[in-house]
Amino acid sequence: MTPVTAIGLFCDDIREEKAGTDSLVGVMPDSLNMPQFPGVLLRLSLYVRVLADPGTKLGETTLWLRLPDGKERHLQTIDAAVIDGSQEQARRALFPYAGLIMRVAFQNFPVPAPGRMDAIVKWRGGEAICAALNFQLTPEGASDARHS
Repeated sequence: MTPVTAIGLFCDDIREEKAGTDSLVGVMPDSLNMPQFPGVLLRLSLYVRVLADPGTKLGETTLWLRLPDGKERHLQTIDAAVIDGSQEQARRALFPYAGLIMRVAFQNFPVPAPGRMDAIVKWRGGEAICAALNFQLTPEGASDARHS
C-alpha cells in the first residue's frame, strides 16, 4: 500500500449526524460556473478521507488549499500522535489502513479569478492532491445558483 491514499469532495455543507456519520450536501462537480470574477461562494465545505498505511510513520499530516494563483493556504493539521494511535488500532484489528477524516467549512469564500483550486494532503515525505475544483465563467445563457 502507498503510505497515504486520500480522496476529498467539495460540497455546500457537511452535517455531522447523531449516529456518528456525516452527510454531504450539494456535492460539487469538477468545474463550477461563476457569473463573474471576482466572485463569492456563500458556502463551501471540504470533506477529506485519508487512508494511511498502518506500518508507515507519517508524522504530522496537514491539509492545504492551493489556490488558482498558486498560493497555498493551510487548513488543518492532524497530530502525529493521533495518526500513530489510529495506525496502532488498525494493526491490532488487522485492518489494511488507518482511516482519518478532515472537515473544513467556509462562509463567503472569495473566488478572485478563474482557474483550478486543489486540496492537498501533506505528510512526512509526500503529498497528494485529494480534490480539485475548477472555477470558470458561466457560459452565455447558463446559470448556477450556488454563488453570488
